[in-house]
Amino acid sequence: MASLLPIMPALTDDAEFIENIKGGMLGGMFQTGVQRIVYGSIPTAQRIKMQDFIANEVALEKQAQRDVYEKAKVYAKKAKDSQASGRSMFAFDKYAEAVQNSLDNGSEGVSKEDVDLIKEQKKQASRIINLASSDATIKNAKKMGIDPNSPQYDQYVATIAMYQDSK
Repeated sequence: MASLLPIMPALTDDAEFIENIKGGMLGGMFQTGVQRIVYGSIPTAQRIKMQDFIANEVALEKQAQRDVYEKAKVYAKKAKDSQASGRSMFAFDKYAEAVQNSLDNGSEGVSKEDVDLIKEQKKQASRIINLASSDATIKNAKKMGIDPNSPQYDQYVATIAMYQDSK
């Protein structure tokens, strides 16, 4: 072991240090050895397909998060206008009713899950509109210098909604 530590001869007498070095070397060999076994057993073309699949899934998830964020900004903006937010809730109800009618009439391409999704989106929109019009949210935004009538406020509310959804 002394030949492995030519720079630090004082440490060659430290038994704990030597044991830690041995453990680190063993751990390093184990980690790279496992990777070699796993990746060595998968042909390169298949490995590339796996990596592409994972990259695509991550990209789709990021896009879905961006879409949710953009929707949240729209709902926050609608909260500033009680008529607009009321029309949004009415539109969700009418849309769910139309899809339900199509389902009841045996139309292809619609399902109970579609109706449930519309109702869930309405709940989400309602929650964000309530959040945006909340006195506490407006007060906190003003404390941070954000005008409740600005696009920054919509971003602020969307960020809070995204945070709440991530819990």
